[in-house]
Amino acid sequence: SRKVYLCDNGFINNFAKISSGALFENSVFLNLKKYGKLNYYEKRSRGKIDFILNNKIAFEIKTKGASFDIKKLKKIAGSIGIKQYYLLTKEFGKKDNFIPVIEV
Repeated sequence: SRKVYLCDNGFINNFAKISSGALFENSVFLNLKKYGKLNYYEKRSRGKIDFILNNKIAFEIKTKGASFDIKKLKKIAGSIGIKQYYLLTKEFGKKDNFIPVIEV
């Protein structure tokens, strides 16, 4: 399936009824695209990865991340040869491979 991202979260928020999670993912997309090529990965048998940056770094976006999410991301990323992976979340706390993100 295809994903669509728009260049302005304010526009999206005013004209569409979408979840805060979708707005969060759109914000992350807008920031990551500055650093190179972004891809999305999905296979029914393996799962999905929200973003793969420059075919090297996998990112999963969750408003509330859990240890289960990072284990799943590690497994999927490893299955396609990606060794670097991060879970971007709104939650703050120190966990390996978790990156807390503040929306502004």
